[in-house]
Amino acid sequence: AIQRALRKTATNYPVDAQMLRYLENHDMERFIKQFGEQKTYMAATLMLTVPGTPLLLYGQEQGFTETLPPMRWDHENAMSSFYKKLLTLRRQNTCFRQAPMVYVPTNAPESIVCYARVDNTNKFLVIVNFATKSINCDIMLNDVIKQNTTLMLEEMITGTMKPATVTKQHKINLTVAAESASIYKLSAQ
Repeated sequence: AIQRALRKTATNYPVDAQMLRYLENHDMERFIKQFGEQKTYMAATLMLTVPGTPLLLYGQEQGFTETLPPMRWDHENAMSSFYKKLLTLRRQNTCFRQAPMVYVPTNAPESIVCYARVDNTNKFLVIVNFATKSINCDIMLNDVIKQNTTLMLEEMITGTMKPATVTKQHKINLTVAAESASIYKLSAQ
């Protein structure tokens, strides 16, 4: 559905149009109230890493479930910290604003959406697992990595690092947690 929606957007609007991406607006029920906290983290990761201009409704970054509650400006919580990290990542890396989105095939296309955002400076891999179980996933990097090497994957939200061996078939294997979203910065080791 995500691929279809992005393709539809690309064909229905001029090439230079900047699409507005949002999870909620003043006419909708709060996303977190409808789908819960975990799916909100997943959807926010998608919204801020696919092409387009993200829109955050007042209080969305705080995890508000009410439509227009009083704003708590000094209230820091896990959701607002998460949004700050995503927004900083987007602001500091032009590939999330300008580079094309390249779908990366996996052995679990019914559960996992995987894509790369790559420019001359950085390579990022975004992996979203919609399944309610973790998946041992083969990720085919043909269009992202051209050589056999060992990569270092830095998860941009948690800061964790892990090595991944690229096979001769340009694949890496990762265990992707249930209902999760990860943004990895790829670098040669």
